[in-house]
Amino acid sequence: MRIIRFLPVCSISLDRIPMDAKTLRFALEMKAGGVFPPIKVALAHNGCFEIRDGRHRLAASKLAGRYGIMARYGRADEKS
Repeated sequence: MRIIRFLPVCSISLDRIPMDAKTLRFALEMKAGGVFPPIKVALAHNGCFEIRDGRHRLAASKLAGRYGIMARYGRADEKS
């Protein structure tokens, strides 16, 4: 079962931060109140969350100074 909830952005590991026009545009839209679909993360065995889909949205949230982001998640060994 996939769960959607509000997660702190600092609890999601991001191997590389995409700093391009798309990320900047998303950050500006977020600051203006824009709403985005949940990102997809997996709950790893160590208890951390790994990003599966939504790198730009996560990076934009961090850039926009947001505390958290809506995420859909399950276990790392589960299919999406």
